[in-house]
Amino acid sequence: MIFPGENERRIVIAILSFCVGIFLGLIAKITDIQFKDYLPSVVTLVAAFAGAWAAYLLQRRKELEKRVEEKVDAGNTAIFALMRCHNRFISIQRQAIDPFREHPARFVAIRPIIGEMVCGLELDYESLSFLFKSKNPNMLNELSSTQAEVESTVNLINQRSEVHFNYVQPVADKAGFQNGQDVTLNQINAALGHRLTETMKDLTDQLIEFVDFIVSDTEKLIEELHELLKSEFKGHAIVKMEKPNKSKQQGPAAGTR
Repeated sequence: MIFPGENERRIVIAILSFCVGIFLGLIAKITDIQFKDYLPSVVTLVAAFAGAWAAYLLQRRKELEKRVEEKVDAGNTAIFALMRCHNRFISIQRQAIDPFREHPARFVAIRPIIGEMVCGLELDYESLSFLFKSKNPNMLNELSSTQAEVESTVNLINQRSEVHFNYVQPVADKAGFQNGQDVTLNQINAALGHRLTETMKDLTDQLIEFVDFIVSDTEKLIEELHELLKSEFKGHAIVKMEKPNKSKQQGPAAGTR
């Protein structure tokens, strides 16, 4: 393929035609042909060149604008993915962890997540490759690191839920513990045994630490990516996470600025 596109083909042909016109004009001058004899041809060639050049510039501008829009869309999609992840983990934090964060028996008081948690952080790194040339070329590495942390935390949540369902609850049922019943820490430890107790404590401590980290890290990344895209693509609408009023209990909402 000689030419990458139709516009490139036209502009090359126009340039060649223009050069041919100049060449013919020089020949005409040398051979004493009157200017009026070749003026219409030259005007036609100049007009063809100007039209082709204008069409090329217009198409080139459209292509550049399209590429910018694709980058903006990719960036907004990444922010939205981060927001979804943030909202999911802040929900776990508020509903499952915070009510029992200071509870002495939090390793069993924090209930398991019903059903397998499959919430991950889906990012299209190919569409985000333009970030390598941005003001923060390390942004992709930060996103990749956070994605790995999310995957590890999801696996941890599922593992703890499985242990809680399959081991802790059967032991509690066998010991006669009922929901709402006051049970001492010593009774729980005695019923579960040392090994299961320590396993649940380790899993719960990691759960709290990892979930807290994901909540704070995704919030920071959302803000950083928003500011980066705003500086790179001025005048374009960039998704921004807006925290709700204190009276509302749902997670942060999305907006564009």
